[in-house]
Amino acid sequence: MRANVFALLFVVACSDTPTDPNDNDNTPPPSAASVTIGDNNYTPSRVDLVLGGTVTWTWAGFAAHTLTFDNPDIASASARTSGNTSRQFGAAGEYTYFCEIHGRGMSGRVVVVAP
Repeated sequence: MRANVFALLFVVACSDTPTDPNDNDNTPPPSAASVTIGDNNYTPSRVDLVLGGTVTWTWAGFAAHTLTFDNPDIASASARTSGNTSRQFGAAGEYTYFCEIHGRGMSGRVVVVAP
């Protein structure tokens, strides 16, 4: 009996079943998200949004950081240490950004999906 229990635990632990409960969730992403711009990081570094959703970034660290989108057609925010900025995303896709001061080591992305 004991060997059967261990075998069952091994099968469950090694299965392909996702451990993230959201992986099988059919709930659409939220329509709003917040990102904190801290000292050398964006938290969270990835947000998922439904089409037409809005992200608000808030500066909360001591060091100055930019919010610079890889797509030059998207307005970026200059270096600062406080305040906030928001952007509504009207097209599905992936939008990546980084801090010009700290380079690609400080980056984030917004993933927008159609409902």
